[in-house]
Amino acid sequence: MVNLFCPITGLLVSTQDGWREQKLGDHFTANFYIIGDSILYSGPSGTGDLKGTRAALRLSQEVAREAADGAGPYVQIEDYAGIRKATVEARKHFMEQMMSRQRLKALIFCNLSPMMQFLVKVGQRFNTSDKTVRVARDYKEAVGMAREICQAQNLETGPFVFGQQTALLDESSSLRPSQLVSDPQWDVVTDTYTNETHVIDRAIAYSVVSGFLDEAEVPMIDKTRPRLRDRLTDHENLDYIVVDVSALKGGGPKVRRKYMQSLKEWHNRFPLRMYIFLGVNAYMKTVARLANITMPFKIKTARDMNHAFALIREDKRSQKHRTPPRKSEDPMKKYQEQLLALIGGIDWEQPGFDGSLDMEDESHPFYEVFQAVKLIKDEMDDLFKTRQQMQEQLAQSEKKYRELFEKGSDFLCTHDLDGTLLDTNIAFKKGYGWDGDLPPGLNLRNLIPERYRPGFHDYLERIKRRGRDKGTMAVTTASGREFVLEYHNVLVKNDNGNPLFVQGSARDITERINAEREKKKLQEQLKHKHKMEAIATLTGGIAHDYNNLLSIIMGNLALAEDSVAPGSDLADFLKEVEKASLKIRDLTHELMALARGGAPVKEAESLAELLRDSTAAVSAQGGTAITQSIPDDLWSVPHDPYKMGSVFRNVITNAMEAMPDGGNITIEAENLWLEEDHTDPGLLLKPGDYVHICIKDQGMGILKEHLDKIYDPYFSTKPMGVQKGMGLGLATAYAIVQKHGGHMAVESTQGVGTTVHIYLPAKPAQREIQPPEDAKRVPRSPIPGEAWSTPKVLVMDDEEMLRNLAQRMLTRLGYEAEAVEDGKAAIETYKARMDSGRPFNAVILDLTVKGRMGGEQAIQELVKIDPEVRAIVSSGYSDDPVMSDFEQYGFKAAMPKPYKMEGLKETLKQVLA
Repeated sequence: MVNLFCPITGLLVSTQDGWREQKLGDHFTANFYIIGDSILYSGPSGTGDLKGTRAALRLSQEVAREAADGAGPYVQIEDYAGIRKATVEARKHFMEQMMSRQRLKALIFCNLSPMMQFLVKVGQRFNTSDKTVRVARDYKEAVGMAREICQAQNLETGPFVFGQQTALLDESSSLRPSQLVSDPQWDVVTDTYTNETHVIDRAIAYSVVSGFLDEAEVPMIDKTRPRLRDRLTDHENLDYIVVDVSALKGGGPKVRRKYMQSLKEWHNRFPLRMYIFLGVNAYMKTVARLANITMPFKIKTARDMNHAFALIREDKRSQKHRTPPRKSEDPMKKYQEQLLALIGGIDWEQPGFDGSLDMEDESHPFYEVFQAVKLIKDEMDDLFKTRQQMQEQLAQSEKKYRELFEKGSDFLCTHDLDGTLLDTNIAFKKGYGWDGDLPPGLNLRNLIPERYRPGFHDYLERIKRRGRDKGTMAVTTASGREFVLEYHNVLVKNDNGNPLFVQGSARDITERINAEREKKKLQEQLKHKHKMEAIATLTGGIAHDYNNLLSIIMGNLALAEDSVAPGSDLADFLKEVEKASLKIRDLTHELMALARGGAPVKEAESLAELLRDSTAAVSAQGGTAITQSIPDDLWSVPHDPYKMGSVFRNVITNAMEAMPDGGNITIEAENLWLEEDHTDPGLLLKPGDYVHICIKDQGMGILKEHLDKIYDPYFSTKPMGVQKGMGLGLATAYAIVQKHGGHMAVESTQGVGTTVHIYLPAKPAQREIQPPEDAKRVPRSPIPGEAWSTPKVLVMDDEEMLRNLAQRMLTRLGYEAEAVEDGKAAIETYKARMDSGRPFNAVILDLTVKGRMGGEQAIQELVKIDPEVRAIVSSGYSDDPVMSDFEQYGFKAAMPKPYKMEGLKETLKQVLA
């Protein structure tokens, strides 16, 4: 595999056969390269005429499609080192076309003639496009400008060949890409050692080594060198060897000597000029300096590839392959070589000397030096032993700490002073959804939801200022799930008090917070329930007495209407009073709906028709439209039509009043089955069949602080008055839905609208009371107007005025009426009539009698006396369970108070039919 790279930047250079040495005119040739990802290099030569320029522009457009992934912005370098001249038309056409290219961010000229420099600088003054135009002296300055522009524009520049920026190999002012040749036959790979070798520009052998070098691997390295040499021609040689040993973990003196001896033997066959080590420590630098004295070629150490290339350039400038004159024999040379051999043979990581030199010969010129080196080595051995013991203790301590760190159930981490994570334990990684190591450079800030990130800076400032910080922090997993951590982080400092990093521990408290929220929500619901019960107790008592009085008013009103001539002024006055009384009755029913213990009088029917009728009953305001989606196959729901209609009308009216400027109200109904494990914690319903009704408006919505109060009686944001603003609408609706065994929920967003959800259970079971088998059965008379004698009705009520009123109304309707004040009297009177052979055809029983027997207890005895008893229950508590399920208690009908004479007539007709 052969690669090219830029000798100045070290970036990969790509080209194709169709981009190089392309003859585009009679005297015009073009060369194109892509440097890295985002720099396009153009090196034309010859005379630039209009024809050649147009062809070059077309070719550069083709090359640009490969730059920056074919879609991103790029920078173009125009190197005019080979241009002799260019026509005015060619220059003008070139600039017009280049300035119109959308992806081009900057155009850089280099190696211009003085005239061309002047023309380009004049053009810069009149440049009106968004393109940057610059002039550089040579290629080196131009590519530097290009990289600065790329960095400022955040453009990708591509990977470095050597993992870093390299230096110039020659003094060429134009781009001459260097070759990087690799071959697996040049590599040595074992279980413990790896040596990968490349050839740069057929002159430099570049190797990267890692692992432990053993004596057995040196011959393997020797075998790769002839294979390297085979790729070169007779007049080429590998003058330089660069070896990166930064990942080499060890080798030992014997291995080093064997390796250096193999290099000497290779040098005897193919002379080397320089051997360069990269990534060496202080010890290896000393070894290299000592070896440089005895080796027949230069041995150098370099900081990085830049430094290595600089050393090679410097050597190239010096006299090539000149053998320095040999000095005359020095009698001390032998001793110097012994000294160097002694020092070079020391293994500083092992105790003692690895050499055979006699240390006790005091006549040796370097005896004192030997003794000093021995003393130093002995001291180093002691230090090494102590260090080894300390390292073992430290390793054990680190192992224990790591076990505690990794196995802890809490989230443990360390991060730097900017929040970049340095280390995390397994619990931390699992909590965030990572399977492997941390992504490099990951900042804790990026794990926080976007809406909380502005506060992360304050957290860093607090912990730097205080030295510690604790609290809660919302974070996001790799899959996007949010959870909450309770953290306690500490700033770690060095001995001088300078901050090093932050050490933190945290635990997931999401479940605890959710449980607390749910507990708070349930407490609020319980509080609301108790509040409603307290209101219901008060309201129910008042409404019951109020209903009795209203019954007297409406009953006498009906008698008065029946006594005046139709069409008279008095009849009209009475009609207006009746209308007001009906509104009072409706208000009383709303108050009764809040009363404790009530249940609606239910009929198992579909809600479809009731929804449509309720919608039609609410007159739409100007600009308001109502859209309905109500299926005909809606499940049957046991409900009180009057009360449920009141719910729908209240909610639709509220929706309409929320849109004074008009809008659309959507009413939808659907059959719904709730599973055992439905996930909505706010839907306090048992599993089963439900009808779900959704009423949605486009109003301004409900303020967040008002949402918790919308079901409170007498809470209203509307003006107070007769027609609106009493605050009973939603409170009554909520109570009615609950008494139907359902649930009501409200969602609202400011500026968007409000949605009311109503859930009602479908298909309930019913039961009936069976009379005793031995009960006495008595035939009944027909209703008034038929052939039999006048029908008789017994009325039981503890209010004297109501008893008198009922008697007058019944007499007016053609019945014979008798009234008693409690249940005990009703039983005695009813039994006496049966025994006399003149039984009552029907009996009307007041449900609740203060301090005495009421209708619920009386009917149980009446059924025993007469299984065919035609009993009607009547009560101001219209929501009492007996009123809603009267048949289960032995009644034939229910008649809520207040009732009109027409209602009394229809109820008796139904019961006696």
